[in-house]
Amino acid sequence: MAVQALEKTRSFMSIDANLSTLSRSLCARAPHADQIYDPRWTPPESAVRGLLELLADPDGDLVAAVTRRLESQLKKATQQALEIFPTSVRLQRARLLTLMIQGAEAGYERDRVADQIKRCFDVGDLKTKVTALQSGNLGAASPDPGTRSLASHLLGAWEREAKPMAGSLWRAYVRGMLKLADPICLPVLQGTPTQFAVVRTPQEERQNQDLATKALAIVMRDQVRRDLGTTDQAVDSRSLLPMPEGWGLLLGCRPGLESLLNDEWFCRGLSPLCKVQPLAHPSVNKIQKGFVFWNGGDLARTSPHLTWAKLGSLRLMDKVGLWWPLGLEPSPSGDRGKDVNSGKMPSCLPAVWSREFLRPEVRAFFARILPGPQRFRIHAPNWSEPQLWSMVNHLQKSFHPKSFSDSRFGKDSQKNLWLNDPRDADWEFQWLSHQGQWGFLLVPRLAVLNRFSYRVDAVPASSHGPIAAALVRLAAPQPHEVIWDPFCGAGTELLECALAAPQVTAYGTDLDPKAIEAAHRNGEALERGFPGMTKNITWLVQDAAQYNEGPPSLTITNPPLGRRVHRHSIKEFYQTVVPGVLNKIPHGGRLIWITPFQQITDLLLKDHGFTLETRIRVDLGGFECEMQRAFKSNDSNREN
Repeated sequence: MAVQALEKTRSFMSIDANLSTLSRSLCARAPHADQIYDPRWTPPESAVRGLLELLADPDGDLVAAVTRRLESQLKKATQQALEIFPTSVRLQRARLLTLMIQGAEAGYERDRVADQIKRCFDVGDLKTKVTALQSGNLGAASPDPGTRSLASHLLGAWEREAKPMAGSLWRAYVRGMLKLADPICLPVLQGTPTQFAVVRTPQEERQNQDLATKALAIVMRDQVRRDLGTTDQAVDSRSLLPMPEGWGLLLGCRPGLESLLNDEWFCRGLSPLCKVQPLAHPSVNKIQKGFVFWNGGDLARTSPHLTWAKLGSLRLMDKVGLWWPLGLEPSPSGDRGKDVNSGKMPSCLPAVWSREFLRPEVRAFFARILPGPQRFRIHAPNWSEPQLWSMVNHLQKSFHPKSFSDSRFGKDSQKNLWLNDPRDADWEFQWLSHQGQWGFLLVPRLAVLNRFSYRVDAVPASSHGPIAAALVRLAAPQPHEVIWDPFCGAGTELLECALAAPQVTAYGTDLDPKAIEAAHRNGEALERGFPGMTKNITWLVQDAAQYNEGPPSLTITNPPLGRRVHRHSIKEFYQTVVPGVLNKIPHGGRLIWITPFQQITDLLLKDHGFTLETRIRVDLGGFECEMQRAFKSNDSNREN
């Protein structure tokens, strides 16, 4: 046996050596042979035919290099590949077809390539057939109205194919249906297509089932998307209340800012009720702070006219969602409990969620918020891809247009249609745990909640919008006062000051010209939405120590800690820059800033005659800092 194996190995080595010799011979005879492996070389059109002939070479590295060179002449390569394809050898055929498909996807010879693909559906060469089946929808632009679509040809080949078929061929057919996403593929996918595949292992069977599930979900989604088109549904002024029983409103902020967010809510006249609640998220498996929760029933009593537009006026929040509990409580034992505790999708979830969707108050709520079909995406980091597509499929089957006549949905059945459409989703369903049970956080994807749309430019270490808004809320700027940001960056703090008190006079300084350019652009964007808002803001490329404008009654900043001030260390930054800034602040002036080294800044403030009034610990995304509000006493004897 060992001798036979050795002889077989020698035989294969001999074949490989012969092929390698042939490869070098072909390459050596090819025009521009010395340039094929040069990534900077763009072949002239005259060299395209010769390079296409090299796609018959058995050397994979050579073929890969040739393909990359041909991609730079894709139009010519597609045209000439179409000419030589009928006479090409088997090894070359699939490679030529791949190149032609690439050219067609770029807009070259789409109709001719589509016709060639259709002819490849019935060839005997498995690799060429698989390549053709997975080509995508290239037949849509056929100039002949009588010509059947590419999907029709694919389905015809499916019907003619001997069954059961090889697993790789079966998967090529299903991937082709997935890419084409043509509704005529639905009957095949809605049946039991996996029965037509030869399956050798349980793992392969699961793989086939997962692929069929995904293909069905995508084809069904594209069918509804074609039928309905895109919609721009205005929901800004629509009330969130009343909510279905058990629901609530979750507002997210940076951990540590909950009290400021609640204060902002109260000052906007929305509601004085607040409950700070922990939230467990399966992707991190820990309790997260930074969420403020309102029970839907409490809101109905205290804020009966709550709308998305009013929520959009809250500047400290960075997340907003509706809490939809599904009654799945974590359990220490049993398979269901393990799934729920780990954040994985429990097997009972599709049935539970469908039951919840059918509650009259839930249907009425969604129909009121969005008058047309509801488009959604699911965010569940701990679900597997097959679980995710299985859930999508279950929802779309339950709420498909064919169900419009179902008595469960009533007369306006399109209002109850749910469409998985990640590209244009109205809602993102986030699977997480809250108050001891699992459910979904419904996060609306609405333009009205994009409160910082003026931030069209940024620089490294730019302030996060809600953090800048929190600093401004702590500062409480008053009309007509002079405000200075010594390290203004892209200008977010001063622009938020202008929004809070439009009549202020503000100066922003920064050493980095790019930062000042970004601040100018952001100011111009804000001015387009609020004319006159930034007329009293001046941006200066200047070291903070050289500031010589009006004495600031309010200094507000999020120091860059050396990243934009070109200092060699944080220690040098505090020793040389910060004291100069503190000396520029007159007696009676206020300082609001963020510091990660509160012990150092406490000493600096004390040495410069400041009284520390407020401290707020805040998580800036993995590390904690302290927001400080300080007042420079009038009895300080220090020189300014």
